[in-house]
Amino acid sequence: QIKQVSLIVIMTGIVIDSSHGAVLFPVLAIAFQCIIVGFLPGAARKTVFSKEFMEKNFKDEHKKAIGTDSVPKGGYPDMGNGVYAQKLDYASWYSFNNRQRAHYNFVEQVGSILAMIVVAGIGYPCYAAVLAWIYFVGRIFFTYSYVKSGPNSRIVGALTVDVAILGLLVVGVLSALKVVRS
Repeated sequence: QIKQVSLIVIMTGIVIDSSHGAVLFPVLAIAFQCIIVGFLPGAARKTVFSKEFMEKNFKDEHKKAIGTDSVPKGGYPDMGNGVYAQKLDYASWYSFNNRQRAHYNFVEQVGSILAMIVVAGIGYPCYAAVLAWIYFVGRIFFTYSYVKSGPNSRIVGALTVDVAILGLLVVGVLSALKVVRS
């Protein structure tokens, strides 16, 4: 017998039971993982766009244009391809932008992937949970390889993530059909 939680969506007849708990953990893990990956470019900013770098290259220009002596810490608002980044040596630019892209790619997908996990989990919580954990692990491979060796090395992580996304899309559609037919 399945123990039901008190959350019931009456209009559709969907009952959220204890098996749906398995979906909640990877959803939280993936959301938290996205936040953690965001620290990678943030940490690199401290070395790449150091105070010395910013003052040497932009103090006079910043004062002239903005009227203040203090150049922005960490190279903000430059996202890796702007005016500040043009003064970086190639190795620093490449390293910083690999971190930046690993994070951007995650941010570009996280809303969609979390929605797919939740929709898939309504009708098929166990499949959704397994696919969500596969996505989570794939993201680890993707991020690590991208940061360490650049975009050409991310294939294992990208394929793992793509398989999970495709699986979640299929299971999500089946879940939606299950709800519509009920």
